[in-house]
Amino acid sequence: MPATTAKPIQRKLPLTVEVRIPLMDVAAVRGVLGAEFNQDDVLDLIDLGLLPWSWNLAVREAGRREIRVLAACVKHYQLTGGFRPFPDMTEAQVWKLILPHDKPFVESIDLATAFNATSDLLLDLIRAGLLQRVDGTECRRGRGGSPLVSRDSVVTFLKSRRIQ
Repeated sequence: MPATTAKPIQRKLPLTVEVRIPLMDVAAVRGVLGAEFNQDDVLDLIDLGLLPWSWNLAVREAGRREIRVLAACVKHYQLTGGFRPFPDMTEAQVWKLILPHDKPFVESIDLATAFNATSDLLLDLIRAGLLQRVDGTECRRGRGGSPLVSRDSVVTFLKSRRIQ
């Protein structure tokens, strides 16, 4: 009688990924939720309201989209599988998660980190007038070129670009 050996069984571990940025792009959302989620699946979750705090940060709304999702929404979906709605949050609570402080301005490099975006995107948003640069601050590439951006303009921009 031939010797048989049992095949090892690979178990799926309940892995939770800790996210340390407030906004995630679609690729990051897919990375957290797993390989079975493609880009269209993530966009469907947004359209269905399962990732309710989502924005298009693109310079032109009609062009290539720059979708960002509040990381807290992704974590909630990961933990509940979408079977429980995301808890109600006020805009003020959301801004507190996204913006690093309550000052009337935000350094654009900090905003790029919060938006999970390139500094080029932030500079393009400033040049397009979608974010308001604080007078007297530099707006250029390189060391010392990170302008200050009005907090109010960031909030106005996010309100106008929320996907609902």
